[in-house]
Amino acid sequence: MMEAHSMKYLVASLAILTIASTANAAQKPAETMEGCPLSIALQDIDSFVEHQYSTMAESDLKALSEEKAAIAKANKPGVAIGRQMSPADLDRFNVARHALIESSLEELNFSKFQRNAHLIADVLSVAKLADLYDVKQSDLGQDDPRQFYYKVLLMLRANQPKPPRTAQVRIDIKCDVEAGLYWEEEDSLHQLAQQDVTAPQMSLLVADIERLRSLQQAFWKIFNHGAADVRAIRWSGDEPYIPDTMTPLVEGSDDLTKRLYKIVVAYIDERLPTDKEFEAKFRQKMAEKAERDNPLTDK
Repeated sequence: MMEAHSMKYLVASLAILTIASTANAAQKPAETMEGCPLSIALQDIDSFVEHQYSTMAESDLKALSEEKAAIAKANKPGVAIGRQMSPADLDRFNVARHALIESSLEELNFSKFQRNAHLIADVLSVAKLADLYDVKQSDLGQDDPRQFYYKVLLMLRANQPKPPRTAQVRIDIKCDVEAGLYWEEEDSLHQLAQQDVTAPQMSLLVADIERLRSLQQAFWKIFNHGAADVRAIRWSGDEPYIPDTMTPLVEGSDDLTKRLYKIVVAYIDERLPTDKEFEAKFRQKMAEKAERDNPLTDK
């Protein structure tokens, strides 16, 4: 009897929430909301990043061909490759190798940009579970992948207990993650204004979306500065100089922003490496092996 009563109560509660949500959705047409659906923003980012990868892969093939052509005459065993090459071929080889290194750094930056966009969406999904349906971290299984995103959410809450409502940050990209989050926030605020049965939960969700928007702004700066730093690489012989424009920016920020970068972003980077990071580590191991087997210069 108790189970039947609980089921009836659950069905009745869901009916009330569904009616309220449906009524609110009908009262605010999508075309009147600012921003864009977050799902569309993610699709655009995926397409953009994959296009960049494709372009870089074509450039990498050309650089590899240049390397191969430059060392074509270096076929004497036991003699350093560099000693068998003319100065022109050695320069040609180094230019190609440097281009491959810079391309790899660009790929890493794009891979984090893409990962961070999807991480924002995953944390938002967990925030909706927590705020709208009172799901606690302990309600998730120990091996549930959402445990990680819940931990990020808790870190954001601790870092920014009372986030203020902020205006949409507009950039040249029409539908980016910020626009997607703003869209979500607009929808939540509209439902909050109706003062229906979900109003208290919506208030919590609005605060979490603001926290995610702060994280997204940090991600956007990291991506932009990372791209600029790669473009500004200078080489002294075989040693690269890679500027670091993010560290001074972080150190000159307020305490809230410093904690966001040094604690939250650092935790994400440590616990959620991208596929390209694993690929770069593997390439580095192979390059070191190749250098040992066929050294470019005499040691």
